[in-house]
Amino acid sequence: MFKKSTIHRIASLFLTLLMVWSCQKDQTEPTPRMIGKVIIKIEHYVGNQPLKLGDTRYQNALNQPFNVEKFNYYLSNFRLRNLSTGLSFSENESFHLLRVDEKSHVLSFEIDSLPLGTFSEFEFAIGIDNAHNTSIDRDGDLDPTNNMAWDWNTGYKFIVLEGQHFTNTSEGEPLIFHIGEDKNYKTLKYRLSTTQELRSEAEKTRIITLKCQVEEMFTTPTDIDFKNISKVSGGQPASDVATNYAQGSLFQIKSIE
Repeated sequence: MFKKSTIHRIASLFLTLLMVWSCQKDQTEPTPRMIGKVIIKIEHYVGNQPLKLGDTRYQNALNQPFNVEKFNYYLSNFRLRNLSTGLSFSENESFHLLRVDEKSHVLSFEIDSLPLGTFSEFEFAIGIDNAHNTSIDRDGDLDPTNNMAWDWNTGYKFIVLEGQHFTNTSEGEPLIFHIGEDKNYKTLKYRLSTTQELRSEAEKTRIITLKCQVEEMFTTPTDIDFKNISKVSGGQPASDVATNYAQGSLFQIKSIE
């Protein structure tokens, strides 16, 4: 039989080895997160010029001068898919309020927790889906204090563009486009070419750069004549604008890095 002193020495040695092993374990490199993330960067233009709020004048497809003093909008429900394997990702609580300001024509936000893999389709919507557009009792980007909710009806303004047009007088007249309503919620899908495919990798941030051509709101398939339509908050003119941003080139993929 072992003496008590021997047992104590064995127990002490065991505890020492256990402490050394524990310290070595703590010093090992952490396991990489098995997720990726992507930054959505949006560059705003009118024609070939970066969008500047204020006095800068641009022209629509009918060569009618206008400026932009406010440009706010919602992008939502971001999704990525691999059309061959079925791998898919949908961002939770996917609502992003974008506000162009005087400092820069570029805005960005981050989407985290992408599964690892390759994606060949990119999707998002302009506006707020019906399930979230029926109540404005929300917070974050959907907080009504962001001044993107109607004050006379339940729901959100999907796009707010305000400025002036100069078709009738040199002084300028109000240009106000507030587009909302469920029927004007539009989903945009982009099939990514082999060279564009987004590969999500552990601990790596990818960048999708979108180009927003603001004047495309007012053309293709319907040219908006500011002489006749310059203040819009609903009805057929709002639907025409929504069809333009759904079928035209308001948002284009510039690059995926």
